[in-house]
Amino acid sequence: MIHDQYPEIPINTIKTTVTREAKRHQNETSPRSGRPSLLDEDDQKRLNDAIRANPNITYGDLLKVVDYKVKKEAIRRLLVKEGRRK
Repeated sequence: MIHDQYPEIPINTIKTTVTREAKRHQNETSPRSGRPSLLDEDDQKRLNDAIRANPNITYGDLLKVVDYKVKKEAIRRLLVKEGRRK
């Protein structure tokens, strides 16, 4: 038994780990829960295309591109995540 080999690990931790391992597919962890993004892939593509077409585009113009679905901060976070700077 695992607990016999590693007595410092609580039994509940072992049970939880074994249960989670059974739920994994190809040894990948499950996606984390969280609020879904307001910008779908099409919106992100349009934003990237607009920035590529005009690198000096303003946040106001980028908000127009996505029909004001989000605020300036959400666009900034998306750009940071993609390694871009405005």
